[in-house]
Amino acid sequence: MNRVWIAIACCLTVTSIAGRAAAACGDFRIDMGEACDDGNVASGDGCSSMCAVESGFVCENISFQLSTVQDLGAGGVTPNWVLDADNRGVLETTNSHAGVYSTIIPADIGEIVFDVRVEQTGDNDFIGWTIGYDMGEISTTSTPVGTDFLLFSWKQGQQNSGGNRRHSGLGLSRVTGPGSAGQYWVGNGGGLTMIAESTNYPIDDSLANNGETVNGWDDNRWYRVNMIVTSTRVQVWIREGNTTNTTNPANRGFPALNRTTHLEFDVTTAIPTGNFGLYAYSQPNVRFDLVNPESDSDCARDYDADGIRDSRDLDSDRDGVLDLLEMPGFTSDPDNDTDLDGIPDWRDPNNIPGGCTASMGVCTTLPAAFDVDGDGIPNHLDRDSDGDGLPDTTEVGLTDVNRDGTPDACTMVTTVGVCVAGGLGNAVPVDTDGRGGANFLDRDSDSDGIPDSVEAGLTDANRDGVPDACTMVTSFGLCVSGGLVMGATLPNTDGVGLPDYADRDADGDGLTDAREAGLTDANGDGIPDTCVSDTAAGLCVAGGLVGALPNTNSAGPVDYVDSDSDGDGITDRNEAYDTNGNQMANIVPTGVDTDADGIDNAYDPSCVLMVCGMTIGAPVLGVLTVAQDANQDGRPDWLTVCGDAYVTGSEPCDDGNLVNNDTCTNMCLVTLTNPCTGNAQCDSGTCNAGTMTCSTCVNNSPTGTDTGCTAATPACIFTGLNSMCVQCDVNAQCPGGVCSPTNLCEVCIDSGAGTDTGCSAATPNCIGASGSRMCVQCTSAAQCNDNVACTTDACTANACVNTPVASGGAGGCAGGQVCSGAPTNTCVTCTDTSPTGTDAGCMNAAPHCRTSGNGAPVCEPCLDTVMGSGMDLGCGAATPYCVAGSGGNSCVACLTGADCGDGNTCTQDVCTAGVCSNPPVSVGTS
Repeated sequence: MNRVWIAIACCLTVTSIAGRAAAACGDFRIDMGEACDDGNVASGDGCSSMCAVESGFVCENISFQLSTVQDLGAGGVTPNWVLDADNRGVLETTNSHAGVYSTIIPADIGEIVFDVRVEQTGDNDFIGWTIGYDMGEISTTSTPVGTDFLLFSWKQGQQNSGGNRRHSGLGLSRVTGPGSAGQYWVGNGGGLTMIAESTNYPIDDSLANNGETVNGWDDNRWYRVNMIVTSTRVQVWIREGNTTNTTNPANRGFPALNRTTHLEFDVTTAIPTGNFGLYAYSQPNVRFDLVNPESDSDCARDYDADGIRDSRDLDSDRDGVLDLLEMPGFTSDPDNDTDLDGIPDWRDPNNIPGGCTASMGVCTTLPAAFDVDGDGIPNHLDRDSDGDGLPDTTEVGLTDVNRDGTPDACTMVTTVGVCVAGGLGNAVPVDTDGRGGANFLDRDSDSDGIPDSVEAGLTDANRDGVPDACTMVTSFGLCVSGGLVMGATLPNTDGVGLPDYADRDADGDGLTDAREAGLTDANGDGIPDTCVSDTAAGLCVAGGLVGALPNTNSAGPVDYVDSDSDGDGITDRNEAYDTNGNQMANIVPTGVDTDADGIDNAYDPSCVLMVCGMTIGAPVLGVLTVAQDANQDGRPDWLTVCGDAYVTGSEPCDDGNLVNNDTCTNMCLVTLTNPCTGNAQCDSGTCNAGTMTCSTCVNNSPTGTDTGCTAATPACIFTGLNSMCVQCDVNAQCPGGVCSPTNLCEVCIDSGAGTDTGCSAATPNCIGASGSRMCVQCTSAAQCNDNVACTTDACTANACVNTPVASGGAGGCAGGQVCSGAPTNTCVTCTDTSPTGTDAGCMNAAPHCRTSGNGAPVCEPCLDTVMGSGMDLGCGAATPYCVAGSGGNSCVACLTGADCGDGNTCTQDVCTAGVCSNPPVSVGTS
């Protein structure tokens, strides 16, 4: 392109460009009406398609426009810097003393690429550049406090000046104070310290002192410099080009960049912040052309919208806490892009300390140390880093009334994003529990087992340290709902020192919050005994709060913020530290908390020897003394109304013991026979108005329920000095039953002989134990006698059973009689018990029992058992027929003449009285 030089002022010239194309958004140049131009019309990269700066970004002008210019002022000619009209080229035209032209380009924007050459022959002095130069820092006499910049100085040929010899080569000096012209000549001495030399162009003092140019620059040769600057490192690569006088960088003949062979400097040190500048010393016609960034705008994230890019902002979320304090483990700003891959170090798996879970070269899940609340927003961009609903500002002790996470007084920031007022600065954030995480990174700042969210008065039912309603967060990590709201005051129950969430004794009663929250704290240090390690968010791994907070008196605040937990009118401190029973603490607070844990020195176990002056801490320990637990039931007196040996409120007595049958019960009520003034004072509920002593009851209803008794035991009876309620004292109180001598309602009572009380003639006997009695028919066989000789009497299952004696059995029959058997069950002479033998009741002479006919039953010698001519029972062959006679049955030889046939036709067959005869037939009879 063609340059036309136009001089302005005394030492700065600006050029114009001929033939430039019409201005347009996306042409790399900021034109009128454009706030930025990054060479494209895409949105989301900081500069919108309309060339406006996008929200959450800051765009810096990138050009060789002047920021500040100054020279050593040691005599000689003043440098003359000529700026091209496009603001991307500068020519120093004079043979001057050392001078710096500081551009508006921040040195840390990424990779700066520029071309430099000396457009003449015949001189061999210095060209170079600077990092972090500020006005006034180049001087032979005095420089500002804090002067610090880096100076790259390249000499073409060996030369002496004022007795100072400098060989050819490129060196890097750190300037921290004034230096003479000679010291700038050699790059060392005074306020200058040579800290490094170029790899390929070193300053070799062993070379001959004859104007050698071994490692110097060449006349008219283009050199391309690539430079990357971070807060801790500077890297420089240099390539040699041709000597063509061209304004087009593409025609300057540079080889492809080799990051190894072209590397000239790689220095790790604290790099001064500030801009990139140009340098010339006694060398005219030095041209510098900006190659990269190519556009006039360099846009970067500006998370807190303070006008400072995050990589340069030491407090990127403007919460008053420096980023490095919020991201422990980083040694440089986490928003740096160390490897220039477009990914900030906090998201870059190659640069984040300890690595991360990553995908496609980007951290998908940050280590817990860098994102304590796991909301995806790193701590240094999160105004509530631990997600407990308390802004970081609040937890580090800054004033933030509106709870927006920004200190109220932080209305202005420095050039590196630090609050001018209201911030923490370089102070170390408070870490109340001293367990490795500052309060703003710790959901239980005092390690008392109670999450900060709970102690801050927020709702956190699951005790995870995150407010229940905080299900969404803003881009700054603040709870959309559920967190600390504008104007909210953090609870500080005891009104002194620390707020409750950082106070291990929130109500200042000498009892630790851990103990009062129902957790185990045997040594009284305010940390639950089993809370020996923390989660990444600072909560107790074990031993912390899980369920509801105790509220002993069920009214008002919970115990750990209640100065009188049991509501008995005596403060917890007095009940815990009263050793003489006068309701006043014998160990009183000192008002001093040496270790700032919220526990007064008087009760702090860390106060031993001379740590707290003359105070020796006396905490409540795991094993309670008798003075702290009067009745020794394991429940301390400050949580006990009855049993603490203090008569308080409406208590008629409190003897502080576990004996229930002495004058005062374990419910602190007067026992029987002891003095009283009203029913409410008595364990029995009845104060006898006559004797003014406690009694169980009063017998004042003959058949109903007596005073002091119930429907179940309605009758009051006296037993010596006492009275008692029983089931009955009259039968009328036992519907359907009777009142026993022991005052129990029973179904029946065994009254002796006869029918028992409560029983009937059908079931006259009362049996069973008290409470399960019943009337039954019998208890023995004697009670079942039916006066029948031919039955057997028995009592089975309390019921009478009269079993018939078998036919022929003796039973209870007399005179040799036998039983007839069922159903008659009577005594008879005999019974037919043997078909052919001797029947029961009969003898051998008359062995057979006749059961029918006159006089039956009767024993007979025979029985007519066969019809016709057969042989009857009891008869023989000679006399086979049994016939009845007046004297009984007898066997006969015949019944008719037919029975007497002798087979002789000449005789007659005759039966007479059972006897056969066969008289002859008359002679002549046929």
